[in-house]
Amino acid sequence: MSALTRRMPTNLTTVGSRVELTHLVPAVCGDLVTAQATLASREGRRLTFDIVVTGADGTVLAQGQFVRILLDRAAFLSGTKR
Repeated sequence: MSALTRRMPTNLTTVGSRVELTHLVPAVCGDLVTAQATLASREGRRLTFDIVVTGADGTVLAQGQFVRILLDRAAFLSGTKR
């Protein structure tokens, strides 16, 4: 998400709303895996990312989508202090 925050105005933040991930191939404990999220669409405040998880050999282990919602940072933080 660091790539996203570098491109966002500082008065905004995002919160996770939904994650859907389908495991296709098992990974063994200790295996090196890489997860990559690519912005697929933006509809108003909703950001939808496509996720692909690959093994060290490039095998796709899992795929899915991740949704984040854009929020005003100050309003969000003031609501979390209750």
